Amino acid sequence: NMQESRLYIKGNADSVRDAAEEMQRHLQQIKVEELDVRAPKRGEDPAFKWHSATVKTVKSILEGPDTRHGLGHLYRVGWAVNKQTASIVLCWWEEDEENGVSDLLEKLKQQLRSFEAAYKEDVWQLAAIAQTLGEPFERIRERFSRSLGDSDVEKLCEEQGVAHAKWDQSAEVLTLCGKGDAIAAAQMAMTRRCQPVKQLKKEVKLPEHALLLLKHKRNQDQCEDLDKIYRSLDVEVTLDEPLVIRGEAGSVDQAASNISRWLGQLRIASERVLLKPIQQAFLKSEPGMVILEKIFRETAAWASFVGQLGQQWQSDSKCLAKARLPNGTVVEVWSGDILANAQSTKGLVNSANPDLLKRQVSGIAGAIKRAGGEGLVGACDRISAARGPLPFCSVERTEAYNLSERGFEHIFHAIPPTRSTKSPQNMQETVHNILRAAAAKTESVVLPLLGTGIYGWQTDTVSSLLLAGIVAWAGSGDPVGELRRIVVMDSNIEKCQHFAASLHAYDQDITDIVWHEPPLPKNKWEWKDDLAWVTYDYDQALDLDDFYQELLNSRTRSVTRMLCVPSLSKHKEEGEQYARYDIEMELDDAGKLKVQQRNRKSGWPRPVRQSELVPEKAFEELPLYKEKWEAAKEGYDRLCAEREAGSAIPSGFDRWFTPLPPGSSSIGRSTGTSGSDAESLVLSALDEQHCEEAKAKLTMEIDKAECKAEETFPGALKPSERAQSAHNDFQECMASRLDEDLPLAVTVEATGLDLSVKLTSLGKQNLEIGRLLLKSWIQERERAILAKQAEVQFPENWLSVDNEAEGLDFQPVAPDSLEFAEVVQLMRHETGLAPKETARQNLFTNRIVKVEQVIHRNLWRKYYRFRQLLDNPNEVWVKHGTGSTDPALVCENGFNRSYSMRDQGIYTAENAHSSDGYVMPTDDQTQKQMLLCLFAAGKVFQPPPEEYGQKSERQTKEPPKGFDSIRGIVKRVGQDVDFALISYQDNQIYPFYRVTYE
Repeated sequence: NMQESRLYIKGNADSVRDAAEEMQRHLQQIKVEELDVRAPKRGEDPAFKWHSATVKTVKSILEGPDTRHGLGHLYRVGWAVNKQTASIVLCWWEEDEENGVSDLLEKLKQQLRSFEAAYKEDVWQLAAIAQTLGEPFERIRERFSRSLGDSDVEKLCEEQGVAHAKWDQSAEVLTLCGKGDAIAAAQMAMTRRCQPVKQLKKEVKLPEHALLLLKHKRNQDQCEDLDKIYRSLDVEVTLDEPLVIRGEAGSVDQAASNISRWLGQLRIASERVLLKPIQQAFLKSEPGMVILEKIFRETAAWASFVGQLGQQWQSDSKCLAKARLPNGTVVEVWSGDILANAQSTKGLVNSANPDLLKRQVSGIAGAIKRAGGEGLVGACDRISAARGPLPFCSVERTEAYNLSERGFEHIFHAIPPTRSTKSPQNMQETVHNILRAAAAKTESVVLPLLGTGIYGWQTDTVSSLLLAGIVAWAGSGDPVGELRRIVVMDSNIEKCQHFAASLHAYDQDITDIVWHEPPLPKNKWEWKDDLAWVTYDYDQALDLDDFYQELLNSRTRSVTRMLCVPSLSKHKEEGEQYARYDIEMELDDAGKLKVQQRNRKSGWPRPVRQSELVPEKAFEELPLYKEKWEAAKEGYDRLCAEREAGSAIPSGFDRWFTPLPPGSSSIGRSTGTSGSDAESLVLSALDEQHCEEAKAKLTMEIDKAECKAEETFPGALKPSERAQSAHNDFQECMASRLDEDLPLAVTVEATGLDLSVKLTSLGKQNLEIGRLLLKSWIQERERAILAKQAEVQFPENWLSVDNEAEGLDFQPVAPDSLEFAEVVQLMRHETGLAPKETARQNLFTNRIVKVEQVIHRNLWRKYYRFRQLLDNPNEVWVKHGTGSTDPALVCENGFNRSYSMRDQGIYTAENAHSSDGYVMPTDDQTQKQMLLCLFAAGKVFQPPPEEYGQKSERQTKEPPKGFDSIRGIVKRVGQDVDFALISYQDNQIYPFYRVTYE
């Protein structure tokens, strides 16, 4: 009786009694154990309180596929489920305990404990999925029913390893029991059936100008061929740059493959047309662009400007010297046109300003801007818009755009420092930053001699600083990456020889092998697994950093790239060892980064997150980085051991230097325009005949416009102290107006000492507009000068000033006034350019008996107007002794170099004691008079101390170009040095006080 758990025996009384005794004896030999199989988490349905995969686990062990093949049959173990207590009862013969039953029971208990730890009960609701996906419930239910019938729900769950599943069709709720990972897999499989069919978007890059050419009506046949490739596939193709394909994942991949193959077979013919500078300027003007557009409409040949690149430029480039750094990187010195790329480098350094390629740029930056095209300018403008003016020493990378035709792949825009006190170390830092950026991207890079243009650096100084920066990078421990060649190049061979000499001196003193760590990623990247976040390994993190940088530099706000992630996912493409994923990165309107990885086979997305990688934790947090680091360290230790053992440094670490060949003091240059400045026009078409037609039409149109007109305006820029500055002003004015408002083909030249202006144009109409522009600018400048001159402000401490009065007037200063005390202090202490914190005190001890203001209206106006012309007046107090000339005469007529002691410049002293020997005594010979003056020093040139005082310096007739005055040493007494400020302009000094002293 199973309900009462009793055994009833019927028969002969003796037999029943014997059977009962025998049964009782057997029962005493049976061992019984009850296992609690209640799950730690129970569902709402009472049936799930005992019905779980625990029973299935016990059954699979004890019974196997059927009762004759299980371990229970082999070891004579019986079992049953006690529904009342939610337990499993096990029983076995006592005599079998030594035959393996104990081990079987222990195994069973371990299985049950493991299952209990992973057991979970959960539900999956169709309504919740509709809310998560943000779609109407009816649409989700229809999609679910179409992809999976009600009868298949529990079967799908069983395939995922769920112990028990119950689908409530009316409530559309699925209840699940079993291990957590199996339940999660079943829920994901169910959710996938509710998602829309995977829609994919792919971009295919078109060859340069291919988009414009394919859209032309003369190339309709090629467009139809392109349509046939994807017409049979259910995709949408947008003919744009880049070409965009949308549709289901499989169809999009197939269409992208077919289109890429077709584009690879597309041949674009090109024809190069060499231009004169004036023709080039005319075609870039508005009338010229109209002509090029007309030619494109008629011939289907697109015109673009590129730098002139030919054998005549490449043959001029020559390698002058080479040396190898301790880390194996080769440094080369080349002379020639850097943009011709005869040196075959992948990276090019642009000596840029903080705004990159905005506005007008000259030198190497101007050549790169013209040759790189609108794509390069646009990329730089996006960087400037996002970050503003860049700091000195910083480096930004862009693609090469049109310069890729010359073999360049990367442009590194470096912001070198201007010349200042801290510039040497800043220049080295700039070079270090350039090489650090290049090492992460390319195998070779070419640098110009930074700062030797408008920044005013001396060639020998820059040569030593560039080399110091290169050496500092080589010994810093920064990753070398793929960088194997560093080329320093300039078109001026003398500059290159300076650098070659510095390189040779350095090469003689290399002794060390340098250790370099593997490059460390900037960010830590993780993707979300079902239960936790998983960190990408070292190589993947480097790739993801590159993808992110590409996104920041791209025009679009999103980028998709493929990444291979070694995982155990079963969703692998055919023939692949591991699953492959598309990494989708996107910047939202607020600039926040959103990343996800999508399985290429299943289309299933997983979130990705980014965080800053802490270098100190890289070994622990970044998989495979420690192994990479240890392998690199092992190689370095091996090289050091070989070196200590006396072995030669292995190949790749040998140092060598190739000097300039004997007698090669110069390199022949082409007589034409340098390749950096000259440009040519390239006509591109899908048919060679179209190019020939376009070239013929272009020649005809240029001939029509070749009504060359010239006119010279002598004296248009009047000579003055700032004549050169005015000329530069006009050039900038013309350049800005030509770019923004009037795209004219007008050139400006300076001829002769009077800086005359010559306007040249294709077409008299353009010339006339240029003349009007020049005339307008001259009038504006004259009005501005007159306005400044009219705004003369007299000193506030003049006691009485009559603006209409002329002539000289001396006004005594009261001895008990604050002004008198200030004058005494200025006379006693060191003034001029002496720093306040180090200026010497109480050098002039003579007693001052009288101070007079020198009031001369006309003389002050001349000084004031001169001061207005200076960019930075740099006004200081100085002292001046007039020698044998009466100070009153100087105050009456102003300073004149005919009064100076050397008849070249006007000497003033920072220390009154230095001027004391050059003053005129009063009539009674008891007193002397000295002038305390205001000196508008402007930009001051200071020669090296060891050079000052030489004969050549004493014969100086004017300051060096770009300077307004000179400061030099006139006297040394021990450690004390007296300085003089020297003026070469008669209106640069005003005698403000006449000081009488004993």
